[in-house]
Amino acid sequence: MQLFKKIEFENSSQVGWGIEALVASGEGPCGNTGKRISSLGGRVTCHDQLYDALSTLMDDPRAAHVLVVDCDSYGGLCVGRRAFAMLSEEVERFPVILISKECGEQTFPFSREAPIVLRGPVSSLALRVAFEKSFRGQVLHACG
Repeated sequence: MQLFKKIEFENSSQVGWGIEALVASGEGPCGNTGKRISSLGGRVTCHDQLYDALSTLMDDPRAAHVLVVDCDSYGGLCVGRRAFAMLSEEVERFPVILISKECGEQTFPFSREAPIVLRGPVSSLALRVAFEKSFRGQVLHACG
């Protein structure tokens, strides 16, 4: 007799710890990315314009714990990489997650000198791994 266990990829267990995610996406907070982050226990602040999100982060690096960019909303992965390069030295070590359909291979770099890159549309499981990699060995500061 063989038994199979159904694995639910859309509803991973919470890893949010109250993570404040600053999401730059044209789909709004009720879109796919915002819903997935919320389902993991994170709080989402969404910006329709990429440069508004970057400005918010540069003005106050403690406004969020992680920046998540839906690159496809703004023209592709190269735009997301350019936005990552624009971050000032104050937020250079800030965790950034880029999501794009153009992503051939998901990357989870050990240092924050490069962004985490996820394949779009993003799954809860990929976001969970990205959050765990982003905050390994850290105690998060209180936002707000």
